[in-house]
Amino acid sequence: MVSFLEGNMTRNQLLKNVRGTLIDAARRGTTIDYDDLMRMHEIPRGHADHLSGVGNVVGDISALESEHGRPLLSVIVVRKDSRTKKDPYGFPGGGFFGLEAVPKSLLRSGVFEKPLSAEEKYFAKQEQQRVWHYWRDF
Repeated sequence: MVSFLEGNMTRNQLLKNVRGTLIDAARRGTTIDYDDLMRMHEIPRGHADHLSGVGNVVGDISALESEHGRPLLSVIVVRKDSRTKKDPYGFPGGGFFGLEAVPKSLLRSGVFEKPLSAEEKYFAKQEQQRVWHYWRDF
């Protein structure tokens, strides 16, 4: 198996593969947990300054999407503990709000662990809808 962690896959290949997984989920109108995505693509959890960590991988994908005028695809990568019976789709982690493409009023800087605010949750739900709507016809 080709693995990024074992060094026989380039970062560009990893980004392409993960982006494909996210697009597949978007076409189905669903979300994917960080843990499942990490397991599927053998991505480490990492941390804010770890280029191969899952947050940086999905953040780079959203930056590319934003550059091309598309919705932020990483919004459908969610924390497993954010899923509830009332909201089975969940929310992204706080790191999502460190992306330059989110509204400036919601932009976080270095404090990603605190719970999402009502405004952040609202934006995440709106952006999830945009992602699903954009990709369902492709």
